[in-house]
Amino acid sequence: MKKLTNLAGVLCLIGNCAVYAAPATGIVGNWHIDEENRQKLLDSSGYAKNARLGSTTNVDIDDPTWITRRFDTSALHFDGIDDFVVVPYAKNLEPATVSVEAWVRSSSPDTERLQYIVAKSGFSCVSAAYALYTGNSGGLTFYVADQITTAKAVESPDAGIQIWDGAWHHVVGTYDKTAVRLFVDGVEIGTGTPANFSIGYKSHPSKDLYIGDYDAGKVCIENDPNIEGTYGNSNFAGDIDEVRIWNRALTGAEVSVRALGD
Repeated sequence: MKKLTNLAGVLCLIGNCAVYAAPATGIVGNWHIDEENRQKLLDSSGYAKNARLGSTTNVDIDDPTWITRRFDTSALHFDGIDDFVVVPYAKNLEPATVSVEAWVRSSSPDTERLQYIVAKSGFSCVSAAYALYTGNSGGLTFYVADQITTAKAVESPDAGIQIWDGAWHHVVGTYDKTAVRLFVDGVEIGTGTPANFSIGYKSHPSKDLYIGDYDAGKVCIENDPNIEGTYGNSNFAGDIDEVRIWNRALTGAEVSVRALGD
């Protein structure tokens, strides 16, 4: 498959270190999920922010399952119970404007709990800094949260539960400091939700990026087991592939082209 490359990369061979120039495209995280049965997802953005399956570097019960996919080599299946992928804290994943892109598939709409596809940081049981998730309707929305201590979030229009029809869908959430938008299969859902604030990275004490879960989800369960099923179990039930984070808001035209396939 076609790989997206950065403008320049400088490799330091002494001391096993690496210094990378920022990608010209604006991609700051790029996980193709093509590794097949490995415990690590390689980041090809140029920033080398590799992701880990599950709770440890070894195989454990929190690992999602490798599956095959028509478009490329492989994807990951998440069981909706305890599976997740984590990207350790990285400053480049905290841009002022952002796009979050993924391919997703599920046939299990759930209006009883919140399921997260991609989530950056966490503020207790309140919100991520930005996230693609199912929302209260069980459909699909994208949101960003501002700097205030309650981590107030502004959501895009909702794609509805019809997105979980057992087929693969290309989804992109964007924020350009004027509106929060969601695109499904290259088409914008609604006309965006007005918003103009700085994303509240500093107000979110949990800092990692999660695929298939929410960073503070397990904290919610530990603090109050009774809320599990509403906020505590935030694991996604379905398949995820080709996750990317951008430091800018993709245009509608760009999204339409990207929805043609990887």
